[in-house]
Amino acid sequence: YNLKEHKFVHTGERKFACDQCDKAFSLAGNLKKHKFVHTEEFERRGEFVCDQCDKALSYSCNLKRHKLLHKGERQFACDQCDKAFSQSSHLKEHNIVHTGERKFNCTQCDKAFSLSVSLRTHKLLHTGERQFACDQCHKTFLQSGHLKIGSLAAPIAIKLSMSQVT
Repeated sequence: YNLKEHKFVHTGERKFACDQCDKAFSLAGNLKKHKFVHTEEFERRGEFVCDQCDKALSYSCNLKRHKLLHKGERQFACDQCDKAFSQSSHLKEHNIVHTGERKFNCTQCDKAFSLSVSLRTHKLLHTGERQFACDQCHKTFLQSGHLKIGSLAAPIAIKLSMSQVT
């Protein structure tokens, strides 16, 4: 998987076609993963496959929950704000925001966070590490999310080695 292939995700071009059915994919890796559904080994495993993305799950209840992501259904609503989630585990994680509990502490300053991922992101401020750069202007960012992809012409995040960061 590389940046050249990644750009096809945004263009919608699907040049990797399955030779056994009518599905096509923007990434070669996704086609390779999909082809497994046509094998005898797959049939013996008894996995449950999403008909929209070919993700294989072990149990039908997991497939049912997974399909909610494609529908955008968010049946688990927070009773303290207007946010809703597709999975109960995501709601449980969100509820920490309302308790004020911050058990993830930065060792370099006095900040504390409710989620470990927030602490990891915060630590980048101390290191100054800017791993993501715009492929058009080469401006660097701490997080890939800071590169907004608003249109097909928008910059795409590329991960750089530290020797390339300006």
